[in-house]
Amino acid sequence: ELVKKLKDKPFVLISVSADDKKETLEKFLEKEEMPWVHWWNDGPRSEVLSKYRVRAFPTLYIIDHTGVIKHKWIGNPGNDKLDAAIEALVKIAEKANG
Repeated sequence: ELVKKLKDKPFVLISVSADDKKETLEKFLEKEEMPWVHWWNDGPRSEVLSKYRVRAFPTLYIIDHTGVIKHKWIGNPGNDKLDAAIEALVKIAEKANG
């Protein structure tokens, strides 16, 4: 819903898979509608998971338009909190981009 709502806004959702095999992710995505970018890079040994110190799932990072991490949640913070954080940063990005 969030991806659809922010379709023409300065917003990108990226998920990083920790599945052992890329095929596991591909089969899951065939069954589930998840219209955003999905990365798989060596599963649980992924450099992305290591660099961002992901130890539990889900771990959510909200990164602003300049590349700065503004929020991090381990577990789901709830849609209200997540939506508010993202919408605030989208407004800032829109102003910055004129």
